[in-house]
Amino acid sequence: VTSAEASGAELLVSLEAASFALGGGPIPPVCSARDVSAYVAAFASPVAATALLTSVSKMSPVGCFSQAAQLLGVQAHYWAVKKIGQEATTNAPGADMTFTVTLAPSMDLASSTGTVSTITISGLTGTETSDSSTLPITLKSGAHMSSTGMFSQTVSSTSNVANTAEWKQTLGTLILTVASGRQMAAFTPVTFSFALKLPNAAAAAPTTISASASFGTSVLVDKAVMDRGSDSSAPMLVVAAVFTTAHIGHKVTGPGQQNTITATIVSNTLHQTTSSSTSSITIAGLVGSTTSDSSTQNPIAVTQLAGPSTLSGLFTEGGVADRAKWTKETGKLVLTVTSGRSMVAGEED
Repeated sequence: VTSAEASGAELLVSLEAASFALGGGPIPPVCSARDVSAYVAAFASPVAATALLTSVSKMSPVGCFSQAAQLLGVQAHYWAVKKIGQEATTNAPGADMTFTVTLAPSMDLASSTGTVSTITISGLTGTETSDSSTLPITLKSGAHMSSTGMFSQTVSSTSNVANTAEWKQTLGTLILTVASGRQMAAFTPVTFSFALKLPNAAAAAPTTISASASFGTSVLVDKAVMDRGSDSSAPMLVVAAVFTTAHIGHKVTGPGQQNTITATIVSNTLHQTTSSSTSSITIAGLVGSTTSDSSTQNPIAVTQLAGPSTLSGLFTEGGVADRAKWTKETGKLVLTVTSGRSMVAGEED
């Protein structure tokens, strides 16, 4: 600009497609004017730049944008989606629990030769699951639901185990490494699950379960508290197992008669027998009966009158369905849930 027609005339200058290289770390976006000033110089003569007059005023950004950085600011990376919950078939102490996580970063997360991207989920403290360098991970959605996996763990200089992560029990952290050649695309949700054994005592769901991401030693996404499932799906919620209904009665009262005892039991948690644990129900205090102890070869017969649609076979003793263990002296009847079967929470059995 070489001249102005009159003193006080309005001068409009447009700077288009201007770009600046910015150093330093990310700056969270703000909707306010930054310390950027406009300098307007008027020259007394277009030839001799004497009597320079300068006025300074702060400039304001034109509007705010939901995802864009403000003037000369840098948008910090973040989680567009960060959810965690548990598949609450049971919240009983020590139960095997499946946790489901959905994450979507605001940038691509990928691994390169020598430098990998990792995601750390922290705050899962108190579980009964020991440390593991290859905790199984199951992808439920995303672009890379394949045998090679979105995540993998290096177990030797020449070997990786796909669909696994590192678990640290004491710290309560799960570390997922993006597999070589794989990428979590920006703003694309990826859902996966993993299993841990809940703490052995009742506990409220923690409010500080967090997720962060790194590339090598550089933090890409700062630790952020995750959005939790509600009610029984709240991650790490442990509910003390109780019987909400426990009734017992019999049919006859005459001495020495063969009697039929009927018990109704409803639990607030799931009871199931798996390959790693056995669930059983014990009814004690039935003293005074003349019925001899049962044996492995001759367990006492039980009949299920209500419960799941498949009524028979819920309990097994000595490899025989619909049987239980009886001890005369203590008046104790032990019903062991059949492997692969379960007493469902809230269901009458």
